[in-house]
Amino acid sequence: MFISIDPGENVGVATFKEDGGAIAKKVFSLQDFRKFLKFTYFGMINDNPNRNTLKIIYEDYTLRQDMAIAQTGSNMPASRAIGAVEMIHDLLGEKSIIFKSKPSDLRGALKWAGYPHLANKPRSWHCPDDIAAYAHGVKFLIDQGIRRHPIFDD
Repeated sequence: MFISIDPGENVGVATFKEDGGAIAKKVFSLQDFRKFLKFTYFGMINDNPNRNTLKIIYEDYTLRQDMAIAQTGSNMPASRAIGAVEMIHDLLGEKSIIFKSKPSDLRGALKWAGYPHLANKPRSWHCPDDIAAYAHGVKFLIDQGIRRHPIFDD
C-alpha cells in the first residue's frame, strides 16, 4: 500500500494499491491525521503481520527565509505532521519506507494526475490538500514505473 501525504494544518492523504490504482483521498485535521496514522500502524502490525510494506510519500517542508516572519507564532503544523509520519515509520521499521517529494514538483504532478487546470494557478494559490497529496502520489508512482504516464494513454 502507498500513502501520499500533503502535510499542514489540514493534512491531505491519498491512498493507492500496490499496482498504483487509487483507493481514496481525504483531508484530515492534524489531530485526526494522527489518529489515522495510529489506526494504520496497528493495522500493519496486528491485522496482518505478512502485509506488504507500507510506502509513505510526503511533501517535504522547509521553512523558507521569506516566510519566516509569517510563521512567527505558528505551531508549525506541517513539521508536526511530518514528525508523526516519521514516528510511524520508525515504529514499523522494515515494514515501511519513506519517500520525500518536493513542493516544486506539484505543478507538474497536477498535470500528470489529471488536474492540468490547477497547474496554471497563481503561485500564491493553495492547492486543495487532498488533491496535492494525490498528485504527489501519482507522480511518485509514475516515476517508479508503477503507473503509466498519461501521455501513453489513448
